[in-house]
Amino acid sequence: MRQRPQREIPMTDDSAIGVRLAQVVAAQKAAYRNQGAPSARQREERIDRLIDILRRNEAPLLEALQADFGGARGETTSLFGDFAGSVIPLKAARRGIRKWMRPRSARPELPFGLLGARLRIELEPLGVVGVLGTWNFPLNTLLAPLGDAFAAGNSCIVKPSEVTPHTAQLLCQLINAAFDEQECFALSGGPEVARLLCAQPLDHLVFTGSTATGRRVAEQCARQLTPVTLELGGKSPVLLTQSARLDSAAERIAFAKILNSGQLCIAPDYCLVPASQLQAFSAALVAAFEKMLPSIAGNLEYTAIVNRHHYERLQALLAQARALGLEIIEINPGRERLYDRPPFRIAPTLVIAPPEDSALMSEEIFGPILPIIPYERLEEAIAYVQRRPAPLAFYPFGRDTAEIERLCAAIRCGGISINDCAAHVRNSAAPFGGVGASGQGALKGFHGFRNFSHERTVYRQTPLRLEKILFPPWGDRIKAMLRKVLHG
Repeated sequence: MRQRPQREIPMTDDSAIGVRLAQVVAAQKAAYRNQGAPSARQREERIDRLIDILRRNEAPLLEALQADFGGARGETTSLFGDFAGSVIPLKAARRGIRKWMRPRSARPELPFGLLGARLRIELEPLGVVGVLGTWNFPLNTLLAPLGDAFAAGNSCIVKPSEVTPHTAQLLCQLINAAFDEQECFALSGGPEVARLLCAQPLDHLVFTGSTATGRRVAEQCARQLTPVTLELGGKSPVLLTQSARLDSAAERIAFAKILNSGQLCIAPDYCLVPASQLQAFSAALVAAFEKMLPSIAGNLEYTAIVNRHHYERLQALLAQARALGLEIIEINPGRERLYDRPPFRIAPTLVIAPPEDSALMSEEIFGPILPIIPYERLEEAIAYVQRRPAPLAFYPFGRDTAEIERLCAAIRCGGISINDCAAHVRNSAAPFGGVGASGQGALKGFHGFRNFSHERTVYRQTPLRLEKILFPPWGDRIKAMLRKVLHG
């Protein structure tokens, strides 16, 4: 890895940060004007450096992640979600660059195409792209979109989440040591630094985080007419039909909920289950959780809740459920005591039939709590999901293909995993993104490349000057031709 001098800016001086950001944006735009779009080799080499950051710094990055989660961030979770979860899409972006860069031909309108006119579509870089990562997978949510932006030929300014400060600081140091600031510049800081970045004349910005914060980011970027990609979240539902295999479904749901202790934008947020199968399904879930988590308090692979704020938020959801007299099933096989201090751990917890207007069913849970909602008829379950904002993901379970396809057609969402949870995001050949309140734009593979590119039309006119028939002065002949187009 090429080492460059550290570039520090005073994190306590907002005016200095704003000035520094403006300088970097200006330098990156000037580099593009003077040097043109990066070659395929330059783009590949930039992605290689991102991969190299992860490979050469595995141990210190794992240590930083542990520190940010109170000393209890499962190493397997980090390797799975942050390291492999970044390297796989980075490699996919690198593999596709040369193919995706090629202009593609299109057919000109008749009769010009028959007489020598030519039409092509080019994907050119947007320019300067901002990336605002989030805390649940702080490496993946920063480096994966950064790889897509690099593949498309952009320069970037990135800010990791302040919620994971150890990882943010180290990541900024590593990025700034590996890249010239005309290629990429990283800075840490809180919401004010994010606001200052949004205030810059960027050519695009990608944000990963909550829907509420995403709205603020979109509003701030709109003042500069900066287009945004928003990777948000929402309440991603599981819907079990009568034909679902309960044990298999329970295992897959439990795995997706255990990963990072449910602190995952595509974690199953609640389950809809036929009322006649409520008890059997709840028992299957308890068995699946107990098998995967025989212990909690001393389990180094069970990730802690990231900080006290989020721990208390989740405890408040459970407190309201208790106040409502709901059935609550805490899955703690060893009956271990879980303390109100770091590392903050909450056992997987089922809440049976919470009211639709309860806090549990009104906000994204983002933790190891799973409401179970019984339904009598499938139409009720469909209507229940449809009444809510479009989620980032939808997980239908069942063996009746026609019924599953009906569910897929009925539910508006970002993506679907059938008979599994969160499996669709592991495919770099397919887009990942939300719709409506769960986001806009798409990342991964060619879809990420195109998201950070401008599709430019290039038309070469035929040497025959047929267009002269369109020049004024206009008479009845041109009007007749246009009416033929209208009515033909």
